[in-house]
Amino acid sequence: MKHILYFYKNGCGPCDEIKPTINKLAETNKIDRININEQDTLADKLNIMFTPTLAIIDSETKSMVKYEGSKKIKQVINENLI
Repeated sequence: MKHILYFYKNGCGPCDEIKPTINKLAETNKIDRININEQDTLADKLNIMFTPTLAIIDSETKSMVKYEGSKKIKQVINENLI
């Protein structure tokens, strides 16, 4: 099972730009949206260094893949790679 985490922060232009794409993904997937201004401990624990970041965690293999930046996230979502 995959768990999708979307990391963003207030005042982040690329985060605002990608919001419609994240909303589109949320139509068919459960996404936890994490504001790193409010939950920086989780971001630190998962080594989230940039926003926006989309993290996909596979609960079976305990692996995580991160996509950083609005262009990369849009590409991954638009190509249905999630």
